[in-house]
Amino acid sequence: MTVVLSPAGGARGRPTAPAPGTVATCAPSLLLVDRQPLFLEALGSLLRQPPLSALTRATTGSDLTAQMVEAARPDLVVCDLNAEPLDGRAVLRAMLGLRPPVPVIILGELVEMVLAVGLMLEGAAGLFIKECAQAELVTGVVAVLDGHRAVSAELLEAAIAGPHRRGAVPGSPAENLSPTELEVLAQLGQARSVAAIARARTVSEKTVRNHIAAIYRKLSLRNRTEAVLLAARWGLIPNS
Repeated sequence: MTVVLSPAGGARGRPTAPAPGTVATCAPSLLLVDRQPLFLEALGSLLRQPPLSALTRATTGSDLTAQMVEAARPDLVVCDLNAEPLDGRAVLRAMLGLRPPVPVIILGELVEMVLAVGLMLEGAAGLFIKECAQAELVTGVVAVLDGHRAVSAELLEAAIAGPHRRGAVPGSPAENLSPTELEVLAQLGQARSVAAIARARTVSEKTVRNHIAAIYRKLSLRNRTEAVLLAARWGLIPNS
């Protein structure tokens, strides 16, 4: 299910999907941005089908987003939260800085998106998890093109429940981690990619990976998901 929120000014006046049984007179134009070519292909195929029947362009390099938007002026950008080399946050800011702004829907994994719900306050037109049903995403895209904002219901429920789970892990993280490792863990909790963390800290990606390996070892973590959850439980994720 998709939760449709209040209208978002950035999408007003843009073409919407036709009602079932009608013929589209002006197909919406979408720019899709994701690191994974196979996901881009599947997403584009879905959005080109009725009822949306969108015209789509795609790129695996988020640094090309602004150039492609300036060239074709799409009605909507659908972007991976962990797009590279610019992450979803950076793409969102760039699109909102245009005149007129271009609405952006951010996609990501559930754990990452729960910790990134503040993007709605930063101007995102929609937030959806990549595991959502196809019909749910299409409904959200249609709502955004119609001038609204939309959020995956599962994501919204998880985000509301999230704060009550914080503090579940006793002890202070400072007991085991260095200040630098704490900062890197916090950035992992904000769903930032290795490349984004490296840029923010002005270090190499190899250095960031070494910090992450040390964090995993010291805290007995198996993967990034566990690191993100731990960062949330320890209150390392700033409230947006």
